[in-house]
Amino acid sequence: MQVIEMQRMLQALGYDIGPTGADGAIGRRTTDAVAAFQRAAGLNVVYPGTVGPKTEAALAAAYAARTGADVGVSATPLLPWLAEAKRLRGVEEIPGARSNSTIMSWARR
Repeated sequence: MQVIEMQRMLQALGYDIGPTGADGAIGRRTTDAVAAFQRAAGLNVVYPGTVGPKTEAALAAAYAARTGADVGVSATPLLPWLAEAKRLRGVEEIPGARSNSTIMSWARR
């Protein structure tokens, strides 16, 4: 599920995501709407306002129940920076000549 899909679902369920509507950006209003949905759905999440598999599935189910649309939960990560962080898991500094090239490129920038 992509951000814009999530925002459209939240809007269809009556949640206010702000004046710009479904714009694909996760701002304070979208985060607040997600947290409100999580509370209303009775979801116990560690970080309210963030979307993980549990919230994504509940949102898709609530949207399908409201609209009759068949919404599947995709394997596409909702948060692209989380996918990037997972890709870089294990990247660490190595002292001396064996310095990690990825970290060294960050330092040069």
